[in-house]
Amino acid sequence: MDRFDMTEELREKAQVSYEVAKDALENNNWDMTEAIIYLENRNTKSKKETSGCLDGGYNASAAKLSGAFQLISHALADIFKRVFANGLEVIHRKTIIVKIPLIIMVILLFAYPRMMIPAFILTWIFGVRYRFDPADKPR
Repeated sequence: MDRFDMTEELREKAQVSYEVAKDALENNNWDMTEAIIYLENRNTKSKKETSGCLDGGYNASAAKLSGAFQLISHALADIFKRVFANGLEVIHRKTIIVKIPLIIMVILLFAYPRMMIPAFILTWIFGVRYRFDPADKPR
């Protein structure tokens, strides 16, 4: 087996780059078994060096970026909860027929004003009432 084939075989077995595999073989006189042991010891040593880090070996800027994404995602989730929690209650004869999220009503009102405004007026004439139901009101 020539040196190129040995390097390729070690690269595939150890899942390292070609340069790292070639370096391991050169350092161990082109002995495949010794090169594999050399790579295992090298990986064990690098894991011990990174295990002492506070962030588990991750880059500090990556951890900050992850924290920023987490903060943004929590803020967006809170906004969506509030937007969909506030609603418009449709009431007929003191019975709540339906509670529609306010954002849906606003979208419908802007998308179909020629249909929604007459619908509000007609239902109001026939005794249907509308009430805003905020999410943070005491129950």
